[in-house]
Amino acid sequence: MLPRLYWDAAGRTTDDRRIRVHQGKGVGGSTLHNLNLCKRIPEPLLRQWAAQRALGGVLDTRKWDALYTEVEAMLEVSEVPRDRWNRHNLLLEQACKVLGWRGGGLRHNRSGCVGSGFCEIGCAYDGKNNAAKVLLPRAIRAGAEVVVRCQAVRILHEQGRVTGVEAHEVV
Repeated sequence: MLPRLYWDAAGRTTDDRRIRVHQGKGVGGSTLHNLNLCKRIPEPLLRQWAAQRALGGVLDTRKWDALYTEVEAMLEVSEVPRDRWNRHNLLLEQACKVLGWRGGGLRHNRSGCVGSGFCEIGCAYDGKNNAAKVLLPRAIRAGAEVVVRCQAVRILHEQGRVTGVEAHEVV
């Protein structure tokens, strides 16, 4: 399924080939087939980006926190229940304690997860609160148009608001 669900048959990488980019090619993008683990951008990294890119108030941490809170509520983000942790997760937790490192469980946007273990190739049980299930219906109600068989290459914006998306048709 990987060649059918991901661009470049799940072999897409950064230009220097150091980082693999699992970019989904279905309606909803990678949210259809990723593991649905939800992490916030660490505050020090946001501050670094704001300083390096002269983004001023765009990357204000209070704004980001409010946006995260809103999106996490829509996607029903919650802690992965400890009884769903595998042996690797438990060993990692133990190692963090021994080394005195901070660590903990992950958060995900699944509701009704049955633990089938096939998140990367889609969920046959519709347990993922992904873009196609949660965000696209909302966008359509607000007047958005869904375009298929294309790849977004640029987000167009004016005065801090998104005005469109530049996309190329994919055959």
